[in-house]
Amino acid sequence: MDNKNKIKLIASGITLCCCAAAVGAVSVISSRNGEDAAPAAILQDEELPVIVLDAGHGEST
Repeated sequence: MDNKNKIKLIASGITLCCCAAAVGAVSVISSRNGEDAAPAAILQDEELPVIVLDAGHGEST
């Protein structure tokens, strides 16, 4: 086996291990966040806030 193929195999193995670790970390984090999640919706009785988005690009006349 020449040196070029050996480097490709080692790099592929490292990449595979990193991908597996990332997938495992995401699954652990998402399962932990599922227990502590708060609902994003507010109650029906509360008044909705008004949000004004202004880019600030134009001149005021």
